[in-house]
Amino acid sequence: MHAAHAPAICHSRDCVNPIHVREATPAENHADKVTDDTHNRGARQWRSKLTEEQVFAIREDSRRQWEIAAAFGIDQATVSGIKSRKSWAWLGDAMKERL
Repeated sequence: MHAAHAPAICHSRDCVNPIHVREATPAENHADKVTDDTHNRGARQWRSKLTEEQVFAIREDSRRQWEIAAAFGIDQATVSGIKSRKSWAWLGDAMKERL
């Protein structure tokens, strides 16, 4: 179990009030992070080379994977993961309309 901040009570990232902490599973804790927009997925990762817009462009690109990789400065395995939706899987096609 994790000690998770309860987003229904307080949405402050800097909150340290022990009353605002609850016990949660890792999945529940991650869901809270998504709800509060404090997650570290996608372009927020410190090592991410791609933006969400670039991921959608890669998904739609019909060139060979190695050509796409060269164009975006990433390796072919990354392109493969994006196209198969094993990487950036949380970024559904419906999200594209929001960007």
